[in-house]
Amino acid sequence: SCSSKIFGSDAGSEWQLQALRMEHDAVDMRCLETEHLIKEKMKHLKAGRDRLRREQAQLQEMQQTVRERQRAQEERQRQEQTQLAAATQQHALQQELSYESHLQ
Repeated sequence: SCSSKIFGSDAGSEWQLQALRMEHDAVDMRCLETEHLIKEKMKHLKAGRDRLRREQAQLQEMQQTVRERQRAQEERQRQEQTQLAAATQQHALQQELSYESHLQ
């Protein structure tokens, strides 16, 4: 009677220990899976960050090109306006000289 009680108690403890080991293994497995998922997510986020940085650099380059073209266009317009003003002034002088020569 006494030995069966001890045996039963030992068997119960062994079963509990085995159950705890299995639970511990399951927790370890879930931790490993979670770590793997976190690493994959980090890799994905870093790739996305790198892609966004490249896109940002491309957009900044495009913006710089547009600004340079805009400045060049503005400079051409200023030159055309200056040439037009000079031509208009030249034409006015010619008209005035022509008028004066007719008077004489």
